[in-house]
Amino acid sequence: EREVKKGLPQVPKCCPSGQNLTTTVEDGNVKTVCSRSSLTFQPYFFQANESFMFSYETNVYETLVGNPCKYDRYKLEPYIHSEDEFYLLVNGSLFVPYARPYLLGTKDYCMETFYNESVPAGLTLPVVCFTTPMEETKTTSTLIVYATGLLISVPFLLATAFVYLFITELRDTHGKALACHTVCLALAFTCLAATQLAGHAFPAVACTIMAYLIQFSFVSCFFWLNVMCFDIFLNVRRYINASVTRRSMRRRFAWYCVYAVLFPILLLIVTITMDLSPAVPSTYLKPNFGVKGCWFKTDQAALPYFYGPVALILFSNLCIFFFTSRAIATHYDKLKDVT
Repeated sequence: EREVKKGLPQVPKCCPSGQNLTTTVEDGNVKTVCSRSSLTFQPYFFQANESFMFSYETNVYETLVGNPCKYDRYKLEPYIHSEDEFYLLVNGSLFVPYARPYLLGTKDYCMETFYNESVPAGLTLPVVCFTTPMEETKTTSTLIVYATGLLISVPFLLATAFVYLFITELRDTHGKALACHTVCLALAFTCLAATQLAGHAFPAVACTIMAYLIQFSFVSCFFWLNVMCFDIFLNVRRYINASVTRRSMRRRFAWYCVYAVLFPILLLIVTITMDLSPAVPSTYLKPNFGVKGCWFKTDQAALPYFYGPVALILFSNLCIFFFTSRAIATHYDKLKDVT
C-alpha cells in the first residue's frame, strides 16, 4: 500500500476528513477551527513541464492532514483577486505565479474547502502560512519608516555642523559645541538606522559593537546638550559681570570637550566591563547587548547605563534653565541692550 501511495498525487489538507475550517470568536479574537461540514474536498491537480501547465484529473490522491503554519495564515481567493491565481501540482507543491516565492512546499500551505454561494459543494482553496508573526510584520514596516526618517536627517545634521565650523562668525564656543552635538547625533542616527534596517543580519560581534556606538554617541549627544545649556548660562553671567578673553574661551571649550567626551567614554568602559567581564556576578544588572537585537536586552538593563545618566543630564539642564532665567530676570536692565 505504501508503494502505491508513493505514486499518488499529494495534497496537504488543513482539517481531517469530513471537517472544514470555520471562523469562530473566542474572547473577542477571531479564530479559525476545524469543524464538521458537508462541503466536498475536491482539489484540482496540474502537471507542469518547462513550457506548459496542464490539468491532471484524478480522484485518488494522498492527503497530508494538519496545520503546517507556525504563525497566522491567509486564504488565496483567485475569483476575487486575480493575483491569487494558483496551481496545485501533483507533487504537492503550490505554484502561485504572482507571489514571491512563487513555489510553496507542503509545509508552507494547506488546502481546504470553503462555502461559496455560486458553488453549493464549496471551493477548495489554499491557505498560505505567514513566515513571520503579524505583529512582527507591522513592527518591521514601522522600523523601516523610522530608519528612513533618521537617515534623511543625517545630511542636514552634518550640514549644520559644517556651517558652524567653517563660518567664522558662528565659530564661537557655543557654535563649536553645537557642531559637536549634531555630529554625535548624526552618528547615533546612522548606527540606529543601520540596526533597524539590517540588525537581524549582523554577526553577534558587529551587533554588539553597533550597540556600543549607539550608546556612546547618544550619551555624548546629551552631554553636549548639557554643555550648550551651561554655556548659555555662562554667557549671560559674562554680559552681567565682565567680558571674557579669547584665550579663556578656548580654554573653556577644551574643558567642555573633556567633559562631553570623557564621561561618555567612562560610561562606555563601565558598560563593556559589566557586559563582558566574567568576574561580574550574574545577579548584577548586565547590559546583555546583542541578546535581543543590537541594544540592551531589556529596559531595566538600560536603566543604569543609558536612561539613568540621560535623566540626570536632562534634570541638570532644567536646573540650569531655571538659574539662567532668574539671572536674566534679575539683571534685565543690563541685558536688554545686548544683541
